[in-house]
Amino acid sequence: MHLAQPPDSFGDDLDYHTSIVQMTSVSPPAYDTLDDVFGSGSDSPLHGPTASASWETPDMSMSLDTRRLQAQHNTVGYREGITAGKAGSIQAGFDQGFALGANIGIRAGQILGLFEGISAALAEAGPADESVRVSSLLSQATAELNPDAIFTSEFWASDGTWAYPVAASLGADEIIYSDVADQHPLIAKWARIINDEIERWQIDPALPILESSEAPPQDESTAVSEASVKPDVTSRDAIAW
Repeated sequence: MHLAQPPDSFGDDLDYHTSIVQMTSVSPPAYDTLDDVFGSGSDSPLHGPTASASWETPDMSMSLDTRRLQAQHNTVGYREGITAGKAGSIQAGFDQGFALGANIGIRAGQILGLFEGISAALAEAGPADESVRVSSLLSQATAELNPDAIFTSEFWASDGTWAYPVAASLGADEIIYSDVADQHPLIAKWARIINDEIERWQIDPALPILESSEAPPQDESTAVSEASVKPDVTSRDAIAW
């Protein structure tokens, strides 16, 4: 028995079909650097189902221009965030620090003003020894009630927290700025001394300088909300500046 020889075109057809299969085989998708700038999308070649180790190499995953653009965007975003954060925190810190510093400054100025008045009165028409004594007290109070002495690390922490005990006023539930000012160790010390001098020389308590520590009457047009004169904290927590 003899087998029939296959037609001559059989080999050519086989080669043709083989080449078609090779041409239609699956190949990795072309990577377009502008398709996804930072390569973070779900359809990015770096994250798609056809990703392979060859796409993770730095040279093929992102061009030099793309990396430079990414770094530029990161830098600009960081700067904008820092600027916005500073604007909010600095303003809040200034508002709190100004209110607290004003209360301390008013109280210290009141004490020094009383000493200066008593000293001037005694120097003009008082006993010489008492004039010298009060003048000496004025000099000591001036040295201890200046900002360099009041705002030292002995009384304040680096984050703005007062480092001395502060309690709410009698009958109050929260600590306010005047409480922090009145209970400052130096303010409290010289407040006791000047009160003794007021009693010694029988100074009229109705004097305006002695009434300034009390809240003046306010009408509806000048009233200030309670929240604006109270600190945001009700204990010895740090002032947020």
